[in-house]
Amino acid sequence: MNELIDRILQISNEKEGKSLLEMTLKCTEELGEVSEAVLSYTGACGCGYKNKTIDDVKEEIMDVFIVIVAMAAKVGLTKEEFKPIIEGKLNKWQKVINR
Repeated sequence: MNELIDRILQISNEKEGKSLLEMTLKCTEELGEVSEAVLSYTGACGCGYKNKTIDDVKEEIMDVFIVIVAMAAKVGLTKEEFKPIIEGKLNKWQKVINR
C-alpha cells in the first residue's frame, strides 16, 4: 500500500497541472461516479438499468482515493505527516463507532 501511495504522490508532484480548486471539482465528479455505480449496483429505483457491478463500485472508489491523495500532495502533505494525521482520524472514528 505504501508503494502505491508513494507512486500517487510522485505522479502528482511531477505531472499534476490542476489547481487545488480544479482537483476539488474533479474529486466531486469522481464521487458522483461512485454514487452512480452504487445506485446501479444496489438496484435503486431508476438506476438499475446501468447494470453496474461491485467491481465498478470498487474502481470508482479507487478513482476518488487517487484524487484525494493527489490533493494531499498538492497542499504539501508529506509522508511524515500522513501517518499521525490518519492515526488521529482513525482513533476519533473508532471512538464514535464504539459509543
